[in-house]
Amino acid sequence: MSSESQSFICEHCNNEFISKTTLIYHQKNALFCLKIQNEDNNNLHGFKCEYCETLISSKKNLLRHINICKKRQQQIKTNEIDTIISDFNSKIKEMGNKYDELQNKFEKLTKQNDEYKSKIDKLKNELKYVKKNCNQKDNEIKSLVKKLAEKPTTINNNNNNTTTNNTIINSIDLSQERFNQIVQDKYDYDMYTLGSEGGKQLLYEFLSAQDGSVKVELADYARNKIRLFNLEDGSEMVVDDNSLFIMCKTSKTLSQKLKIHSEELCKKPNTDIYYSNIERSTDIALLFKKKTKFNTCIFEPIKAKIVTKNAAILNEYIIGPPSQPLPQLNNEFEEKE
Repeated sequence: MSSESQSFICEHCNNEFISKTTLIYHQKNALFCLKIQNEDNNNLHGFKCEYCETLISSKKNLLRHINICKKRQQQIKTNEIDTIISDFNSKIKEMGNKYDELQNKFEKLTKQNDEYKSKIDKLKNELKYVKKNCNQKDNEIKSLVKKLAEKPTTINNNNNNTTTNNTIINSIDLSQERFNQIVQDKYDYDMYTLGSEGGKQLLYEFLSAQDGSVKVELADYARNKIRLFNLEDGSEMVVDDNSLFIMCKTSKTLSQKLKIHSEELCKKPNTDIYYSNIERSTDIALLFKKKTKFNTCIFEPIKAKIVTKNAAILNEYIIGPPSQPLPQLNNEFEEKE
């Protein structure tokens, strides 16, 4: 047989081709032949889709087929649905756990609420009892004050040589107006330059009765409360650090005095190379404008002295004597620690 009439037969599908090149192309690309090859040679030729098992002639065509494969798209949707269902079930389970937790908290709070109601009822009964006792004590105090007010004091009248009975009542005035007046009259430049000592002196002037006859003791150490006694008439008043600080901070008279004295101080030459007069004036102003500094530098030293002395008298621990000597205190006014 001559080369011109030679033919090439496909060993798989028995088709005849005029050249070997055409035969090879046929065996690699003809689908029906590839299918036969797959059956005969256990998939030694061609590419199979993993989703629909369709046999594809080349890898490039296989990739193109996978992008449009219906079974693959269906499987992707199925997986997405399974994922959504799984997430939904997880959220339901989580919400169930939260519900159980909230239910337990609700039961616990309900139990606590019942306990608080019981305590409130008990406290209401105690309050009624205390209020009743307070009313009784109030009536007793009013009766005692009335008796003290009616107690006669003898005053000689030289003009008509007669004796008259008068009632002496010298209350302790702790008003803002009196504080401003004391600042105006007493808080001069010399007292200003004393710094915290001058601040304690200013408070002494304010806490003293007009005739100087006053005794102080701690009414409540933890709450910084001071009790003042007027030894002339037995009247008393309780003040704390906060009320004194607010009185200083809101006093326009004190602010004006601080400004005037500060300007005078800053005009003078500095006596300390590390501490200027401007810094000094700022620190003095903060004594009355900053609560922590007021407590540390003014109130706490006063409080400490009251603690260390029984029935402490103001002129025993504040700079400068009072306008008049204070009388000795009776044992009944001694401070109890």
